[in-house]
Amino acid sequence: MNTSCAMIICLLAVAAAALGAQQSTERMLDKLDSGPAELIGEFHFGAMDRGMFLPGLVDAGSQKARAESFAAYVRSAVDCPAVVGCHWCQYADEPITGRYYHGENYNIGFVDVTDTPYPELVAAARKVGADIYTRRGRAR
Repeated sequence: MNTSCAMIICLLAVAAAALGAQQSTERMLDKLDSGPAELIGEFHFGAMDRGMFLPGLVDAGSQKARAESFAAYVRSAVDCPAVVGCHWCQYADEPITGRYYHGENYNIGFVDVTDTPYPELVAAARKVGADIYTRRGRAR
């Protein structure tokens, strides 16, 4: 079986519907308790307390609050039986001068534009990630 065929079979079996989940709280996941499996295509939380001029679509207020929001959102996704996965919007912040085609310069990365990690966010991701499978097993 080739890779393309395997991917199609997986997609049909899971029937995952992608969500662009730019929500300010994890409460939107409460609505996903039935129907097809859901894959959250991207989410982020930003802040302007360290370098950037725009926080993104969801302003957490500070790097500490970004980390707390990340942890709460991912835990909510893990606890929701309909969600099969979620992923953070992007690895690095957008360029300080803005992206070339629309000017976004959001603080939405795990690292800043100099590839320096945001320690609060990295620590939250490690903590949530260490418990994700145990937590998912309890949620079912």
